[in-house]
Amino acid sequence: MSLDTQTKILTDVCDCALCKYSGSHMMLKDAERMKYQISLNDVSPEDLNSIKELIEKHAHYFEKTVMGNFGDDVRYSYHPDNFEISEIDADSFTYDAQISYYEGCKDKNYTDTHSDTIEYKIIDGEIIFDVDELVWDVR
Repeated sequence: MSLDTQTKILTDVCDCALCKYSGSHMMLKDAERMKYQISLNDVSPEDLNSIKELIEKHAHYFEKTVMGNFGDDVRYSYHPDNFEISEIDADSFTYDAQISYYEGCKDKNYTDTHSDTIEYKIIDGEIIFDVDELVWDVR
């Protein structure tokens, strides 16, 4: 079966305040990779700091890719408020996202940082990138 035949396309609207206001993105699903588009609006494609801030405002896009590493284990949680882009250039960015683990015993609880580098493109005033949202079976 060809990739085109396997591809499922979903159009969805995010419920974040920025997207409710501007309708700034769509999500397309291809197997377990999600393609995200964020409208630049008035941001210049050369202004990497503003692009960084715009992506950070959409930290919730990265929850499934970060949490996919832990299966459906409810002891782990994602903290979008602590999502940060540590490096950005014209075609990729590196992010750090905090994950907490709750064991039930305070001496076993901890917070860790997940980092990844994502390639992106700017096409027709849109930041376009995709992430792997495959949920790992960690049993």
